[in-house]
Amino acid sequence: MRTVFVCNTTYHLLITLVMLTEKEAQNGVIVLDSRLKHTDVYYHRLHEIFNIDVAICDYAQIYPTKASFLLNKTSIDMSQFVVKGDQVFVYNDANNFGYYLHKNKIPYILREDGYDFLKSPKLEDDTWIDDALFNIKRMIKGAPRAKGFSKFCKEFNVNSLDGVKKDSRSKKMTETSRTELFNQLSDEKKAKLFKLFDVAPLSIENNAALIITQPLYTQNIHVNQPEQQLEFYKEIVEKLQEQNYVVYIKVHPRDDLDYTVYPNVKILPAQVPLELIDLMLNTEFEIGITHSSTALAFVGKVKRKMILLLTEEFSKHNRIVI
Repeated sequence: MRTVFVCNTTYHLLITLVMLTEKEAQNGVIVLDSRLKHTDVYYHRLHEIFNIDVAICDYAQIYPTKASFLLNKTSIDMSQFVVKGDQVFVYNDANNFGYYLHKNKIPYILREDGYDFLKSPKLEDDTWIDDALFNIKRMIKGAPRAKGFSKFCKEFNVNSLDGVKKDSRSKKMTETSRTELFNQLSDEKKAKLFKLFDVAPLSIENNAALIITQPLYTQNIHVNQPEQQLEFYKEIVEKLQEQNYVVYIKVHPRDDLDYTVYPNVKILPAQVPLELIDLMLNTEFEIGITHSSTALAFVGKVKRKMILLLTEEFSKHNRIVI
């Protein structure tokens, strides 16, 4: 029996490696989403540094057409990635790989897709009508219910159960503190992670501010055009600079915009997970700001944290007040 880890983002890859045991590595395989940046680099480094097998999967080729999806006819040999009897860990079951597991009755363990993902600030107030319409659309598409609701999801592991809404998934939920995981990292494991992600010691200036971006326009969150997203973050940058902060921007791995267009800002490496940057910092940020990312809560070296969506000025009046 193999242990299969399906990773769509650098966060998924990082958490997989932080939790990885030597026994799992010996008979394990990490399946990388082909859309992940630098997959070729990770492919070779994972072999070299962690001595674990790696495969790269093109999700679009699992079910390339609606008919193939409905008939469960894949255009690639999925046995190279997963077979019945494997112990499977995924972070997102609402995609073609997750649907394949469900349609082929392959049990899996779901890990939270991001830090405290289930407790992310609500972007809109859903009613029972919204939920019903969503499920009707899902059934018309023939898509199984995901996000841990599938009967083939045998366990749903989260950072913390505290504050998670009770529903039919509750009985399968377990918790593993991500903070404790990082606090317990050995120096050897840290060194391996730094080498994999090419992390160098990071020195920040005094009176530094951190902005964590999100791919807002691609998800129609607050804005729906790249130009609008740039204007949104530009306003935050200018307000911080007016208060004499040195502004650092941590670009989300799926955010494809160029923030070097802002004058006098410092861009942190997008491919390096924020959790590792936090480990390498020599001092603290005075303030950290994000639209609605829960990643900010994990960063230890930030004195004051601001999630704009949770502020009354922004949520009710669309004003950014720092």
